[in-house]
Formats: sequence, structure tokens, C-alpha cells
Amino acid sequence: MTTGKGTPRDDLVTMLAVDVGKLGARVDNVSAKVSDIERQVGELAPVAGTVSELRDRITAIADTLTRMNNRNSGGEPQKTWSWTGMSPEEHAERLDELQSWVAEVLVPQYGDYLRDQTLKPCWPHHPAAVNELAWLYVEWFNAYLAEERRTRDAADWHDRWLPGVITRMKVVFRGCPHDPGE
Repeated sequence: MTTGKGTPRDDLVTMLAVDVGKLGARVDNVSAKVSDIERQVGELAPVAGTVSELRDRITAIADTLTRMNNRNSGGEPQKTWSWTGMSPEEHAERLDELQSWVAEVLVPQYGDYLRDQTLKPCWPHHPAAVNELAWLYVEWFNAYLAEERRTRDAADWHDRWLPGVITRMKVVFRGCPHDPGE
């Protein structure tokens, strides 16, 4: 089986060379596609990180809301907390709940009102700040999560309670010993 131009071996080598050339072209094509996919994956890496962070935040918010609802499973409005009458365990539990609400609801949802350092990171060390935020949290819970909530309660929270607490927090943090800049 010769083409008349050479030996069968030459013909086989020629056919193999053609096949190798075709395979080389396919490898180049696949390599280009792999490079394009790698580039796209590299571009998506920051998005994946952002999605992961958002998923974690949503999970944390959902956990906080579940804890709040479980604490008040009857749908009754919460009563204002009396820190002085709490056991150390209840105090720690309530402070943890309050810190979760501040971090997962108040700051993300209402942070625009807090931009001027109205709420400093050291707030848990200021009893007046803890009392203000606990009261604000209970009112928020009653306005948004209690079974017997009214639109007016949410309006009062936004129009009266939040601005009032923000105003008083500025006084609480004036001359804060935890702030080395003051």
C-alpha cells in the first residue's frame, strides 16, 4: 500500500505526521479554552468571596432572628430589660443577644445614621449605652417581630426612638476613656 512516492513506511510516517498535526491543533484549541476558563475563574474569585460573605451574614441574621423569635415564641411584646435584676448568666446571655442585634441588624441596616462614630466599638463597656441599645432593641423587636405589631410602632421607632437614642449616645461617648484620640 504505497502512494507511489515512497515506501509504505514513508506513507505511514506521513499519515502519522498529519494526525499529529491535527492533534497539535486540537491541543492548542483546548489550551486556549482552558486559559480562557482560568481567566474567567480568576475574575469570579472575588465574586465568590463576596457571595460567601453575604451568605454568612444572612445566616447570622437569620440565626439572630430565630433566637429572638424563640425567646418570645408566644408572639407577646417583649418587656424592657432590667439589667440590675438579672443573674450573671442572664446578663451575659442578654448582652450576647444585644451584641448580635447591633452587629447583624442595627449597624448593617441603620449604619448611615451611625457614620459619625455615634456608636463606638466599646459600647458594651458603657452601661448607659447598653441600657439605651437594649431599650431600642426591645422596641425594634416589638415593632417588627411581635405578633401584635402596628405600622405606627415601626414609624415611632424610626421617627422617635432611633433618633433619640442616637442623640443620647453622643453624650454617652463624649470624652470616652476607651478612645485614645480624645
